[in-house]
Amino acid sequence: MTLILGAITRDSVVLVSDRRLTDGRTGRIVTDKENKTVCIHGCLLAGYTGLAKLDRQPTHLWIANRFAGRDTVEAFRILRDDAAKAVRKYDRRHQWLAVLFVGWANRSEAKQDLIPCAFLVSNYMTLHGLRLAEPRSEFFADKITLGNRRSMVFSAGCNIEAQSLVELNRTIGRYAEASPGNPTGIANALAGAVSSVADKNSIVGKYLMIASLPRVAVPADQLIFGHNWQTDLAAAYYDPNGTTVQYAPTIVDRNGVVFSNMEVYLLPDGIGGSSGDIGGPA
Repeated sequence: MTLILGAITRDSVVLVSDRRLTDGRTGRIVTDKENKTVCIHGCLLAGYTGLAKLDRQPTHLWIANRFAGRDTVEAFRILRDDAAKAVRKYDRRHQWLAVLFVGWANRSEAKQDLIPCAFLVSNYMTLHGLRLAEPRSEFFADKITLGNRRSMVFSAGCNIEAQSLVELNRTIGRYAEASPGNPTGIANALAGAVSSVADKNSIVGKYLMIASLPRVAVPADQLIFGHNWQTDLAAAYYDPNGTTVQYAPTIVDRNGVVFSNMEVYLLPDGIGGSSGDIGGPA
């Protein structure tokens, strides 16, 4: 189990996920470095909770490959149908899966026409907080747009109290109004909420992936590590113990290329080097 928190505002969308992977049968911690975040076509951020492998692939790559080289709308349908087939290979008790998306839907090429929205593809929960006692055999897709609200917050994975989400949304709404287009405060609030749950619940890890996609960056063509949060797709890796390595989300670009397992080594005078894998549609 993990905890994914996503927020949408008029000017930015932000997603925070922990990186803990546990054995569903024994509860043993497998790793605190698993990537659960995917950036899709420069306009969506996705995070998953539940099964860590589907069709023998890490779930973040499995998700990325559903979108690689495909129209976004078509890919959502394929994701929903393929997920139902993939989870059936596991015992029913372990078939839990939810993929939370925050991002932008476009009515036209103009940035002012971008619509902040959230999507959820799952077999046990909805964006409104409904959770089933056991996973269904089929997946359903849920969508919400921001409308006239100043902010909305969504969670997937480890249960978080409804009142806590209400208070978190108020905080994020204040950040959104005080600093339009600057998602730094929103990212910090979401990260703090995940860390607070991790302090009380060992199934949620303290190593975090934080990703932001502001309106002005869409469609985003490059990833920035912790800089220019107001103008670029930005990511930050939080290590409670400190580290010289930064990890990046998996990225599916608009040409269908998948970038994964990216690490950037930070030296005292700046970025020293990077490594990762590059693939295409699978």
